[in-house]
Amino acid sequence: MNAPDDQHCTERMLAALSYAAVMLEVTPCGAPVWGWRRRTLGSRAARPDGGAV
Repeated sequence: MNAPDDQHCTERMLAALSYAAVMLEVTPCGAPVWGWRRRTLGSRAARPDGGAV
């Protein structure tokens, strides 16, 4: 994982990813992936019923 150097920023972004997953009723699966200039964060996701996300 190519996380930002700032630990606070990393923790905040991972918390936001978890919150978004709860709100969308999905489960993140696989490693988080940092995007453009470490300003975005994404992850694969799975639905509880096994359907496509």
